[in-house]
Amino acid sequence: GGVVDEEGEPYLPSPMGLSRASSNGTSSGAPTPVQGTASPMMVARHRSVPDHLKELCFEALLGSLRRLFHGAESLGEPSQAAKDKRAQTSHLRTAKNRKRSLHHAAALFNEKPKKGLQYLIDNGILPSPPTPESVASFLRNGLVVGLDKPAVGQYL
Repeated sequence: GGVVDEEGEPYLPSPMGLSRASSNGTSSGAPTPVQGTASPMMVARHRSVPDHLKELCFEALLGSLRRLFHGAESLGEPSQAAKDKRAQTSHLRTAKNRKRSLHHAAALFNEKPKKGLQYLIDNGILPSPPTPESVASFLRNGLVVGLDKPAVGQYL
């Protein structure tokens, strides 16, 4: 693989056109200086890849792709494992948003209890109208998300 002249001597591409490789015609893979340029520039010789290695590389690439998409019925349709992972991610995101809302509600409750409870009702965390059980659950479990004991005691 490469460019050869009429005599079978290899030529290497260079910015100044084609330059003759070493006079003995060997291809060691080492860079060859390009003659006729202002500065000594090196151009690497490239050997052609044998067909059997091309085939092995292709098979390795194909095997990697098969492992990557293992279990997928088609590339356009996600596998069941991917769907399960998305559902789990969605569940975790929902839980994180709920916890963030509870932190905000606790901060509001610590300032003014009615504002905190109204925020919980507006965001659907407490039912409208709030039941005594739902308020008691928030007061009991809200200490974890930042409710102050003195604020809870004052509200009670």
